[in-house]
Amino acid sequence: MTDVSREAGHDIETPIHLLRRFGIEVLIAHRKSAVVEMRMPLADMGNPFTNLPTVGPLGVLIDAVSGLSNRFRHRDTEWTVSTELASN
Repeated sequence: MTDVSREAGHDIETPIHLLRRFGIEVLIAHRKSAVVEMRMPLADMGNPFTNLPTVGPLGVLIDAVSGLSNRFRHRDTEWTVSTELASN
């Protein structure tokens, strides 16, 4: 697993507590190529109201991957814009 902590020189956009809560693991985080690979278990996730399987939390994974990749593409002095803020 790649270390993406602040101590490793990365300013990860997704708070670490969210990564832990959803079981997201960072497999690849290559700053130079902006390639990011993460995984998250979906098998046990379900809608709490219907008890049916859900892929709703998949949005958290997509946001985490794209946010970190986007962060790698910018200089340290630039601020990245989240899709939530840009789509309104």
